[in-house]
Order: sequence, then structure tokens, then C-alpha cells
Amino acid sequence: MERGRQALIALRRITRAMEFSARRLAKDTGLTNSQLMVLRILGQGEVTPGSIAIQIGLTQPTVTTLVDRLTERGLVARRRGETDRRQVWIALTESGKAMVASMPSDLQMSFHTEFTELADWEQAMVVAALERVAALLKADKIEAGPVLELGEIAPPQESL
Repeated sequence: MERGRQALIALRRITRAMEFSARRLAKDTGLTNSQLMVLRILGQGEVTPGSIAIQIGLTQPTVTTLVDRLTERGLVARRRGETDRRQVWIALTESGKAMVASMPSDLQMSFHTEFTELADWEQAMVVAALERVAALLKADKIEAGPVLELGEIAPPQESL
């Protein structure tokens, strides 16, 4: 029973770290982790919403909503493709570039940096343990991208 309690405490610490990070980022920037990830991708150059969706593991409609919100804030702009008018390209505005340049480090970035510094066997061990925890929580079938963010969570869709 003691190990079970320790595991639950560790899970709660992870959840709280995510909550604190999201609150700090929202306070500092007014943006969510997902919005910050979109801005970071756009900091590398103009891309399509589909490309953003693939890079951060979210659906294209979700990315469209994120881009809508960033456009409303004047951080990104859309433009139609020159050869294919159906294609939409997203780029940072000058305000968006300034935001990216002054962006604070977040939990996800620091995790990624420290995780990649682990030995390959240790990375595999951590991933295996986390996947096992997800299975124990019956969360292994829930679709999720590599974005650490808390907020409104929709219940998993039932298979018909």
C-alpha cells in the first residue's frame, strides 16, 4: 500500500507542476501551452495549419482554433497560397516575433531538454513506466498529443 501512495503522490506532483506552469505562462503571456507551441513552430518560418498539427500532435481543427485566437491577438497572420489559393499559410506578425523572442521557458521545454540528456536506456525506461501508468489509469486509449496542458478535457469517445 505504501508504494501505491507514493505513486499517487508522484502523479499529483506532476499534475500540480503542470497546473503551476500553465498558470505562470498564462499570467506572463496570456497564452496557453498549445498557443506557445504554435508560436515556437512559426518562429522557424511560415507553415500550413496541417504542418503545425503534425508537428505538435493535435488535430487540424484544434490548430485552426489556436490560430484563430493568435490571429485575434495580432500575433499571427494568414495568407492564401500563390499557386494554390486553397492553401493557407500562417506566419508570425511583428508582435508575434517579439512574443517569441521574449517567451519564457516552460515546463514542456525544460522537460524536453532534461529528458534528451538522459541515457537512451533511461529514456526507454521512463517512457515504459509512463505508458504503464497510463494503462493503469485506463488512459492508454485516450488520444493525446505531446502537449502538456491542463484545461477543459473532453471525455473519451466511445467506440461504436
